[in-house]
Amino acid sequence: MKRTLSPLQIIVTELLCEGLTTREVADNLQISESTAQNIISTILLKTNSRTRAELAAKAVGQNLIKLESVPSFQ
Repeated sequence: MKRTLSPLQIIVTELLCEGLTTREVADNLQISESTAQNIISTILLKTNSRTRAELAAKAVGQNLIKLESVPSFQ
C-alpha cells in the first residue's frame, strides 16, 4: 500500500486512523472539506477499501501506520 499512496494520502490515512472526521482532516491540513473528501475517496479506491475501518485495518496490517499511533479506547 505504501507504494500506491502519496505522502499526503499517507498523512490523511493516519488522521483517519486516529478517528478524525472529514471536517477535522480538512481543518488539520488547512484544506477544504470537499478536497479532503476527494483525497479520502481516492485513498479508499487505491486501497480497495469500502470503509474507513477497512482502510485502518489494512494500514495497520501492512505497517503503513504503527499500531501505537492509533488511540486506545480502554
